[in-house]
Amino acid sequence: NAQPGVDGYKVGRMAPWNDGFVKMANLAVVSCHSVNGVSKLHSEILKDRVFHDFYTEMPEKVHERDQRDRAPALALP
Repeated sequence: NAQPGVDGYKVGRMAPWNDGFVKMANLAVVSCHSVNGVSKLHSEILKDRVFHDFYTEMPEKVHERDQRDRAPALALP
């Protein structure tokens, strides 16, 4: 049953499972607090292409984060 104002195709693209398949990337976005791009370019690709539907509905989930600021802490014993 179609709901007024709801894009059924978009819902299908965002669903963690659809047509008998589990979409692992969608499952990760739905279940995680946020998705980090490793650079400005990667973040833009996530926003504009890979997770565009998620970004239009939940823009707070997609972040640009440079992992270099954590590297020294991770390298310590």
